Amino acid sequence: ASGKELWFYADDYADAHLYLAAACAHRVIHPMGSLRCVGLHREAFFFKRLMDRFGVQVQVVRRGRYKSAYDRLRLERIDPLNQQQYSRWLTDAAAVLHDGIRAGYGETPPLQELLDGRLLDPEGARTSGWVDTVATRSELLAGWKEQKIRKRALKTPRSAGRGRTVAVLVVEGLISRGTSGFTPLLGPTTGAESLIADADRLQKDRSVAAVVLRINSGGGDAAASEDIRVALGRLAGSKPLVVSMGDVAGSGGYLIATAGRRIFAERSSLTGSVGVIALSPAFGAALERLGVTRSSLTTHEHADAAAGMRPLSAGELQELDAHVASIYDRFVAVVAECRGRAPEEIYRVAEGRVWSGVAAQECGLVDQVGNLDAAITAARDAAGLARARVTFYPRRKRSFLQKRLARSLAGVPVGMMPSSVSLADLAGRPLLLQPEALDPLFRLDDRLLHLFHADL
Repeated sequence: ASGKELWFYADDYADAHLYLAAACAHRVIHPMGSLRCVGLHREAFFFKRLMDRFGVQVQVVRRGRYKSAYDRLRLERIDPLNQQQYSRWLTDAAAVLHDGIRAGYGETPPLQELLDGRLLDPEGARTSGWVDTVATRSELLAGWKEQKIRKRALKTPRSAGRGRTVAVLVVEGLISRGTSGFTPLLGPTTGAESLIADADRLQKDRSVAAVVLRINSGGGDAAASEDIRVALGRLAGSKPLVVSMGDVAGSGGYLIATAGRRIFAERSSLTGSVGVIALSPAFGAALERLGVTRSSLTTHEHADAAAGMRPLSAGELQELDAHVASIYDRFVAVVAECRGRAPEEIYRVAEGRVWSGVAAQECGLVDQVGNLDAAITAARDAAGLARARVTFYPRRKRSFLQKRLARSLAGVPVGMMPSSVSLADLAGRPLLLQPEALDPLFRLDDRLLHLFHADL
């Protein structure tokens, strides 16, 4: 829109590539590449038979019929309710992609032809109008060099604009107790202690006029999520706080969003999941099958209940169920207060069910469908500013190990990365985008097993 010449290059084009290419004036494909656009899919694997084979006993207590975080351990197939909610989300997400493709390309070339299963070779993609040029990346760069177009690396800016500051506070990955970090298994994690400290600093910083909370988290520890929500409430009491949802802002990620004055979601954001779940695995029988025996010494009857070696008794399950129920009721009450609705209305759209951003607006869980720019504009307006400087937080130096891990992943297809690796950590590095890499469903169940910890 600014008049700059924008090119798109990919070896192979799929749904996500066409979505991005639709915004560009020039589209290039590799001579040995292909082009196809057949919609989105989700593959879920279930491990109940494996658990049974090794004698691992799994007990799950939940509030919300749709709460599915541990279905992979307790079921052999996707259940009808889970199939229903994710089918709706996939339909909405596909609509976002395909509407964007049609908006950029127009009605010709016909998208439906691709959705019907047609696979185009590079020349077919060019004659059909999907691409302009068939060339290798090196040929494309060599052509620019002949035109004396100089290659320049871009650095990701920490801030932009002038005037008083609108701070964008990013919540990324699993919500946990303690400090934020990065693990090869879970990727980035948001620790309650770290985020609360950031929120308190922004509250006291007089140069910060408003805050946008950017959430890309499927939730995590219930207590940590509540601690963060309370701290954000203090921040919202002193200056405008607007929420912007990224790929996923579900469960605990949705709970912390309720602290905001207004909530924005992307059309394809995965949000909601107002529910609670707790897992209690028992590994004692599995160890015995491996030849490991044990003796347990206790001072009281229930002292070893959280040791993970035996199934919970009926009484212990009843106590855990009551605990989960009380957290669920509190969760619903918080959402009801935030949305100005009766708790009975929230129960109808809760039950652990996930919604796309579009559907969440329809059922009243978010205020508006819009991207990060829309949320920043809303925060600036709420602060009464004509213009603002936008700055991103938290500002933390990565450790040597984190830097090495990010460097080692450079050039690796996103779909092959650990599922929660932050793309922000890999900014400026070549990435092959795949439709599966845009699917936050692959991140929803990536969490450690917390004995007796209620997860949102």
